[in-house]
Amino acid sequence: MQTYKKVVLITGASSGIGKATAIYLSQNGFIVYAGTRTPKKLLSIKNKNLIPIKLDVTDFKNIKEAISKIEKIDILINNAGYGLVSTANHISWRGDYNLALKEAKEKHKILMVLLIKSNCFKCKEVVKNI
Repeated sequence: MQTYKKVVLITGASSGIGKATAIYLSQNGFIVYAGTRTPKKLLSIKNKNLIPIKLDVTDFKNIKEAISKIEKIDILINNAGYGLVSTANHISWRGDYNLALKEAKEKHKILMVLLIKSNCFKCKEVVKNI
């Protein structure tokens, strides 16, 4: 009897929490599409359940291309973000923070709409935003 494996898409999976989550879930029976702008970073991980996929959540065309390669998604983990490197006195904390949140919200909203429209998001079971 063949058991169905849950399929996970993780954005921002090239490092940190995203990478650790991708590795953990893939080692525990999930099929993981590890979305990253640099899939080469994940090629050294030898796990048949972990599938690196080029995914830049700031690029609408790339999001569409990435989603078209995935047949079904049970779980979406929105983890993509960006780091801001500067001295404290050169950062507009409120402005930069609000811009980052607004951009992330809009891009992930596009991702969700594409998932639903592409019939890729059949299960609609879990969506996590990190």
